[in-house]
Amino acid sequence: MADLRTFVAVELPDRVREDLHRWVDPQKRDLPGVRWVRSSGLHVTLTFLGDLAEALVPRVVRAVQEVSEGLRPFTLKLSGVSGFPRPDRARVIWVGVEGELNSLFALKEGVEGALEPLGCAPERGKLHPHVTLGRSSRRPVSLLGTFRPLPGGKTFGVERVSVMKSELHPGGARYTA
Repeated sequence: MADLRTFVAVELPDRVREDLHRWVDPQKRDLPGVRWVRSSGLHVTLTFLGDLAEALVPRVVRAVQEVSEGLRPFTLKLSGVSGFPRPDRARVIWVGVEGELNSLFALKEGVEGALEPLGCAPERGKLHPHVTLGRSSRRPVSLLGTFRPLPGGKTFGVERVSVMKSELHPGGARYTA
């Protein structure tokens, strides 16, 4: 059996993904050389698991589902555009996430705690909640003055998390739950 590249994420509701896509689409021409994430792939990563043995994936999914079942719904909001490592030399372009972040951090800890007994080694470290919009593969780009302000109303509820498969393709990664 093959290994599957996996991560755990909060998927964005369709309306939020579509609104975000409509907002960013006309601005893409200002940043040539950026590989943009498909709207269907927009999400908030909780923890990256890396390559997992395919036989382990059903147990990982069950563990994450159990954490989701005990989840008290909370609210997040998209806010502002920036980049890693910094906005004036970005290789990753992202939209920030605000709202009930303590609940999001607790959810990350709960997921990682549920996966540890399975031998998974989730990435540790502080979560910087964001939604990746695109990546610059050739050279860093400056985001200063590039994007129009994000329209309001990008609030969404979190009621569950998903185990995602990441398949790398020349045209960009494809994510499926």
